[in-house]
Amino acid sequence: MKLPNVVGLVLVLLPCCILECISALQQQLQQFHIAPMQGYTNSSLRRLFNLLSPSSIKWTEMEKLDDIYPKTTIQTTQTQQVQQYQTSESYLLDALEKRIGSPSSTDYDNNNNNLVLQLGSNDPARLQSCVQHTVQHYINNNYIREINLNCGCPAIDSGGSTTYGASLMKDASLTGKLVQSVREGLVRGGGQSNTGISVKCRIAVFDHESEQHYPLDETDYEYLKKYISTIYDAGANHIILHARPAILSGLSPVKNRIVPKLDYNFVERIASDLSQEHDNNINFTLNGGITSL
Repeated sequence: MKLPNVVGLVLVLLPCCILECISALQQQLQQFHIAPMQGYTNSSLRRLFNLLSPSSIKWTEMEKLDDIYPKTTIQTTQTQQVQQYQTSESYLLDALEKRIGSPSSTDYDNNNNNLVLQLGSNDPARLQSCVQHTVQHYINNNYIREINLNCGCPAIDSGGSTTYGASLMKDASLTGKLVQSVREGLVRGGGQSNTGISVKCRIAVFDHESEQHYPLDETDYEYLKKYISTIYDAGANHIILHARPAILSGLSPVKNRIVPKLDYNFVERIASDLSQEHDNNINFTLNGGITSL
């Protein structure tokens, strides 16, 4: 499978099969990404992946802003010890350290600046502040290569209504504001100029499985083209495109990665057309259904 203007692939790999794919991937592609596995991907697993393939791009799971950067002060009690976070910033840094490691740890250099921090949010102001604090403690120390806005994962608790993840594909304007917030957060935090901004999305979005149609038509194509162009104009030049539609209600996140039909030709067309339209300043990474070469 060869897709013009697609510079990378996202693979769902178990450790035992990574080594078989490394050499072939590096010969065919500029880069390849190891997809996060919910409930399993953590700093220890990424460290193993890094030993097997230092040049591969590692991802965090989608970190919801409400989980890592809450609006209010939180007080927790455990074994009669009380830990109080005086500011959201301190809570954020503690949450990030648990998820991706400490900037001062010896594991820091082992990531080779190949870590993508994946965020889920529908709040532009808080997203900007989150990115700004993250930059100051991580990106400026050459830890994170890219901030990714997740617009492709249907949330298990969303029921099609929560405006983060794949639901954002129904609102190009809000998605553009979120991307712009990431860009402004990078600037205000003094982030390195080579820190990337990317968006992970689907080729289409439907509220219910009964609304899904295959193959996708010209209306779907024009919608996705406009959506990605809005993202690009807001400041993201890397699109991770899952070659399946998203079903917001009625399918679990697991089934959303299996039931909707793959359409690699749709990805090839949109990548080719938009790359030409934007003078090859936008890159695409293919995602979905790739477990081997």
